[in-house]
Amino acid sequence: MGWLLFDFGQRAALRDAAAELSFAQNVLFNAVHQKIIRDVTDQYYQYNTARMRTVLAKETLANQHAVEKAVLTRQKAGVATTIELALARQAVAQAKLRLVESQGLERNTWLGLLAALGVSPTTQLTIAEPEQRTLPAALDP
Repeated sequence: MGWLLFDFGQRAALRDAAAELSFAQNVLFNAVHQKIIRDVTDQYYQYNTARMRTVLAKETLANQHAVEKAVLTRQKAGVATTIELALARQAVAQAKLRLVESQGLERNTWLGLLAALGVSPTTQLTIAEPEQRTLPAALDP
């Protein structure tokens, strides 16, 4: 009884401090979750961007091969020059380089996504592509 009389509010202060500490821990806990969600979302979109770049690089390479084939056909007919053929071959080589670069970027972003998820790099996952949505029609004021 004597101890409670001479407490001078220490128990209430300790209780309030514990409540504030609990609140601060909850805020930090939520902040960590938000950071994880943001990192995973960011890596997901970077990975999908890299995937689309690889698809475009493959299409570009196929187009450059078609151009090279057309130039070869024109050269056999006597219409194209060796300079045109050299330029077409250079464009094919550049398209191959872009494809290799985009495949490397895709692999790097894949590993970044796995790191953000916190799983092993040897884990095999199937990542869905984002849904293709069209922009809404313009509305009349």
